[in-house]
Amino acid sequence: GRKLISGTKLGRGIVDAIGNTPLIRINSLSDATGCEILGKAEFLNPGGSVKDRIAVKIIEEAFASGQLSPGGVVTEGSAGSTAISLATVAPAYGCKCHVVIPDDVAIEKVCPRVLLQYSNFISYMVL
Repeated sequence: GRKLISGTKLGRGIVDAIGNTPLIRINSLSDATGCEILGKAEFLNPGGSVKDRIAVKIIEEAFASGQLSPGGVVTEGSAGSTAISLATVAPAYGCKCHVVIPDDVAIEKVCPRVLLQYSNFISYMVL
């Protein structure tokens, strides 16, 4: 079996890896101002952004209200990090994810290959 580094916590899945991101000292700003300037390293979340926290909250609230259940579909109209986060998190709750992207979004804004790794399907909507 795998050995864990002393003091590390074994997560049960991807949702356990979201949050608890470290604070990192921003040396250039701290040195320039004489103050300790820290940044929250949200890019270390599995989906790469703070939107992972939002995705968990959206899905958990939908389950709690009865609007979503295992096997259900989470639909997101987005071309950015919220779509990636929902597509990353939904399978951990036994759900599929459908991402709807406006057809006029620049390809630089969204990476369909990244979304397809996580979501079940992507649709392009003509505006």
